[in-house]
Amino acid sequence: MDLGGGLRLGPDEEYIEDTDYQVKETKNLAFFESVKKFLPFIELEDLTADIAGIRPKLKDYDDFIIREESNKSLGGLINLLGIESPGFTSSLF
Repeated sequence: MDLGGGLRLGPDEEYIEDTDYQVKETKNLAFFESVKKFLPFIELEDLTADIAGIRPKLKDYDDFIIREESNKSLGGLINLLGIESPGFTSSLF
């Protein structure tokens, strides 16, 4: 929830070649179908595009790794590796 009482969803991602801060309307339906999986009551007209940004990423690998470390004598430790912004801050939970 944001300070205005709205719910923000996202981000999605795609690799780009050129800097472009436009919100692509061609992605609306795919984004809606993704959101509908965890918010089944939402309708397409409930969503409006908000902002676009560019998150730098220099290597092509997973955004983050969640690993339990008992095999290193660290039972109970959950290691969160390589989490880039927005990471878990974008989670609804």
